[in-house]
Amino acid sequence: MHAPSRRAAEGYTLTLLEADGAESELPFAVEGEELSFTLDFAPVEGEEPLPIRVIRLIPNAK
Repeated sequence: MHAPSRRAAEGYTLTLLEADGAESELPFAVEGEELSFTLDFAPVEGEEPLPIRVIRLIPNAK
């Protein structure tokens, strides 16, 4: 999956909303003018698979 260009993402953090409501930073790689990241839809052992993942682009505090 690809996110907006680096210029559009400067000053922001990508976060992943977990099923329990917690948020974790979503690591990404910069490749030229693109940000790339990987989403894992595999279930954790003993849990149901999550067919939907929510990503937020959050402004960093200045």
